[in-house]
Amino acid sequence: AWQRKYLDIPLAIAVDAISWGHIAKSSQETLQSITLPSVPSLRSIINDTMLDVLYYRSPMYGQMIVRAVAKLLNAKVALYRATFPNFAGSVSLFCHSLGSVITYDMLQGHFLEGGGVQLDFKIDNIFALGSPMAMFVHTRGDVADPSWTSDATSFTFPGGARLFNIYDPTDPVAFRFEPLINARYAQLPPKGRRRRAPPGQISTGGSESTMFCRRGPTLG
Repeated sequence: AWQRKYLDIPLAIAVDAISWGHIAKSSQETLQSITLPSVPSLRSIINDTMLDVLYYRSPMYGQMIVRAVAKLLNAKVALYRATFPNFAGSVSLFCHSLGSVITYDMLQGHFLEGGGVQLDFKIDNIFALGSPMAMFVHTRGDVADPSWTSDATSFTFPGGARLFNIYDPTDPVAFRFEPLINARYAQLPPKGRRRRAPPGQISTGGSESTMFCRRGPTLG
C-alpha cells in the first residue's frame, strides 16, 4: 500500500554527482616513498581509505576541500538552472561517509572564515549515508563549545536544511548523531526498516540487516 501511495505522487528527480577525492592528494611517488614494504595488503587499504581522513583533518587541506566542494556544488546547480530555467524544485544532498562531514562543516561555516565560498542555493535535505559525522563532531571538541546545546529537541543547519542520518547497523564507520544534541536520545532506538530478501531467496533473522534513519530537525 505504501508503495502505491508514493508512486501516485507526481515527481521528477534529477541526480548529479561531484568528486572531491582528487582535490587534496600528495603525489603517488611521495606516498610510495614513505610507505614501508611490509604487509603491503594492509598498507594499501590504509593508504586508500584512511588517507582522505588524514588530509581532511589537516587545517590546510580541510579548508581547501570544503571550499572546493562548495564551488563544485554551486557550479552544478548553476548549470542545471541554466539548462532548466523554469526549475522551481528543491535541492537535497546525498553525502556518503566523509562527504557528510564535509557537508556538515560547509553548512556550519567551518573553514569558511575570511571570505570563504558560500552556497548560492538553498538546501532542503541532507541525507548522510554511512556517516562518521557524529564521531568527528565529538572528537574535535565541537560539543564542548559553549554554543553547543546538549538538551535540544531538534537540530537545524543554518538555512533550515533537515538531516537524515541513514546507516546499516553493521557499518563500522557509521554513528548516531542525535545523542549529541540530547543525551536522552541514546535511550531511544533508531527508526529502522527491515530489508526484504530478493525474490527467490530465503531470508532468515540472522542474515537480515536493518537500515536505520533518524530524521531532523525534530529528532524525537
